[in-house]
Amino acid sequence: FAVLFIGTALTAFLAKTAIMDAFPMAKQYYVAAGIYKPEPGEGLAHQDVVGRRDVRNAIDYLIVEGVVANVEDKPIRVPLLKVALTNADGKEVRVMTQELPKTQLEPGETVPFKVEFENPPGTARSMVVGFVNPEDATAAGGDANN
Repeated sequence: FAVLFIGTALTAFLAKTAIMDAFPMAKQYYVAAGIYKPEPGEGLAHQDVVGRRDVRNAIDYLIVEGVVANVEDKPIRVPLLKVALTNADGKEVRVMTQELPKTQLEPGETVPFKVEFENPPGTARSMVVGFVNPEDATAAGGDANN
């Protein structure tokens, strides 16, 4: 009996991603047990993201705009938005985080965002949009108004 119990528990732990994909309701049990920590922004999607250049008062700006959407069937807490400019090697050369105007999105609800990089580095080749928990941004030295 003990071998069966240990084997079942070990399988449930090692195959948690496959189990949660096959049985989405299982995720709440993994979270409650402390085995799974949801990623920041899980259930949210960034859509219609565009970048454009602008010059104001002889200062170059890269403006990144888009929409964050709740793609789940339940309300989701909105973490900080993170926009990173990366170089040709994929390394972050400039990062900004921003609080969105809503702290929670209902199913299907969206919220627009706009981030402005003043004098973006010439080595920037692409941008990555994601999410980060406020405590993680603070621990990493990030600034929500950066």
